[in-house]
Amino acid sequence: MRITHKFAALMIAGATTAALTACQDGMAGSSDAAGPAAGSTAPAQAEEAAGSAEGSGTVTADNFVERTSTALSMISTTTFVAEYSGSLAGEGAGVATRFEGTEVYGEVPDSVAIRMTTNLDEDLIRLDDIWAQDEETDGKYLHLTAQDPGYQFRNEQFSAMNVYARTVALDGAVTAVEDRGTETVAGTETHHYVVTVDLTAADLEALGFDASAAAQTGSIDVEYFLDANDLPLRTVIPSPVPGQTLVNTMDIAYNTPPAEIAAPPEDQTISPADLQG
Repeated sequence: MRITHKFAALMIAGATTAALTACQDGMAGSSDAAGPAAGSTAPAQAEEAAGSAEGSGTVTADNFVERTSTALSMISTTTFVAEYSGSLAGEGAGVATRFEGTEVYGEVPDSVAIRMTTNLDEDLIRLDDIWAQDEETDGKYLHLTAQDPGYQFRNEQFSAMNVYARTVALDGAVTAVEDRGTETVAGTETHHYVVTVDLTAADLEALGFDASAAAQTGSIDVEYFLDANDLPLRTVIPSPVPGQTLVNTMDIAYNTPPAEIAAPPEDQTISPADLQG
């Protein structure tokens, strides 16, 4: 199977998850996730806002989402490094497997602006719309709206990096939490939690999961490495792809100065019609 980010293929293939589901019968294999390196320290405002969580009791299936999302809701800017591993990672030409970027949260925490680069030298921006600069755009940014071919593919890439939205998407779906003790992530001691998620109760759209594949899988175990303020310094989230593996390991840093993410200047953008010639 060939998955490509090229515009012509996106018009045919549509969403990433649909393409992954289509390939399940023809592929096999597995791989363990390897965490990317990134520095991370909780900021002063998070320590103050989430201070009541420190030492406030055991993380359970009932309080995991509330504790973690509350801590994240106090954050304004983060940086991240995310890497995909597994049998489906980078399958075919033109599929990025490593992302580095910045997230800026609005007044509503799940209103997030993201700018990130990939191992394919792509520069990607999401506000309400999406702008993508890659090998097809000749130095310009392709401006995509929700109605455009290729938007859903890019939107899924961004959704996979929104740790707040993905955490809230587990609300009502966590059936068990296992504490595997303390581990050091980027120099900070964390608690390593394995969280069992019932996919029939989760927000699959926010997670970026294909509904059919999720129905076949039933449940998944996600991993969160939480600091003393319940902030996740690392997440390990497998996609539900029966018979295959695709794992997103994301390291998040909070010692980040405030940032602003803006759309590219109009003279640096092109439309899908321009790209088709």
